[in-house]
Amino acid sequence: VSGDTVLKLDRERLRLDGTLVIDEGLIDISRTDAPSLDNDVVVSRSAAAAADPASGRTGGVGSAASPPRTTAAAAPAPAPLRNTQVNLKLGLGQNLRLRGQGVDTLVRGDLALTSPGGRLALNGTVRTHQGLYAAYGQKLEITRGDFIFSGPLDNPRLDVLALRPNLDVLVGVSIAGSASNPRIRLYSEPDMAEYDKLSWLVLGRASEGLGTTDAALLQRAAFALLSGNSAGPTDQLLSALGLTEFSVKQTEGNTRDTVVNLGKQLSRRWWVGYERGVHATTGTWQVIYRVAQRFTLRAQSGEQNALDVIWTWRW
Repeated sequence: VSGDTVLKLDRERLRLDGTLVIDEGLIDISRTDAPSLDNDVVVSRSAAAAADPASGRTGGVGSAASPPRTTAAAAPAPAPLRNTQVNLKLGLGQNLRLRGQGVDTLVRGDLALTSPGGRLALNGTVRTHQGLYAAYGQKLEITRGDFIFSGPLDNPRLDVLALRPNLDVLVGVSIAGSASNPRIRLYSEPDMAEYDKLSWLVLGRASEGLGTTDAALLQRAAFALLSGNSAGPTDQLLSALGLTEFSVKQTEGNTRDTVVNLGKQLSRRWWVGYERGVHATTGTWQVIYRVAQRFTLRAQSGEQNALDVIWTWRW
């Protein structure tokens, strides 16, 4: 942190003014439990802490032979608290990162920390930059992420939209409301049924013609809305292998085959994957380059060799 501040302190008042900029920082919210001591740490209370607060003696059972206790002198009244005035301008800089609970993003903005009525208040807007949000086994891009503070430090207003990249439709998750009462909904443009939104979000295609395996996958994704903050075993395995996509689907036609697909999102536009049927002798490698939202180049090699130029138009 860099900047200039002025602290004035006298008998009746404490005043803090200035401007601070966070040059670099990390806010890690990956764990929601409080920190704890190791098992080999033993905490023992001192005799003063265990003493009787009224008399200063250690606690115990009194007896008739004990001498009478003397009445302690009345403690002087505490001095009144100083009037605190805070007026700080906070700049989040260019390298403050927020990570945890599926979010990995830079945050930027300007805030004002004041103390009206003796209580701290925060005003301003924090915006995400180059943010990603992990949900439904996908890495969603945070296209709009605003946290609007208007007083309380712990309850900003939320306006967040995270979309799955490289699709022909806009589909993702929107978060509104406040931090204490967020409203999370599936989002799509153009608007469609919730089941179709989930199909595009999880599988990357429309819900028409889904096989039994795909339908079961969507059901598990729906139940994931009620899951906790911890990553599931599948997410942990994909993270360990460095993959961003793993799916199992069934082919169409009279003779259906189960196809396993592994993929890695190299960047916003480049994707590489490997697809192979369970009963096939060879698989197919694919490299996809997303030129624009509806314009894609696809090269594949293996069981099928092809170079495709794909233009998609939906109505």
